[in-house]
Amino acid sequence: MQIIESRTHDQVTPSIKHFDRIKSVLESYPMFQFLGTFHSHPYPKNKFTGIKSIDASKTDKKSALEDAEELGGELVEIIISMTHLKSRSTRSEPDVRWPITQNYCGNYKYAIAAYCTNTPDQELELVDNLICPLAAGVGNYDLKLC
Repeated sequence: MQIIESRTHDQVTPSIKHFDRIKSVLESYPMFQFLGTFHSHPYPKNKFTGIKSIDASKTDKKSALEDAEELGGELVEIIISMTHLKSRSTRSEPDVRWPITQNYCGNYKYAIAAYCTNTPDQELELVDNLICPLAAGVGNYDLKLC
């Protein structure tokens, strides 16, 4: 669900009304749980710094901690940074680290990281291990048993 209240060239403000709507829908389905939010950091090609481009900004940290407080619990914040390349990459191996993955999709290069709020310490911390098969380039063919 789109949760944008307002947007500028360098910031997006989420709508609490939409968070409340999400919470009310989830209450109807007790088998589901709201885990958190995600946002992107789009970059021109010459400004994209790969793994470093998913570093959480002060604004990201403040927003995630405010969301966690509003929702009454810790949450996950996913940041996806990306840039558009002139041609498709020929690189086939993703750069997979514990909390971060960098890969290519067509003409896009991206990095994805997951953070978790720590409201008692007012911190936004990288998760211990991000397991995202699609971002890491794992396909059904990788999962076949021999």
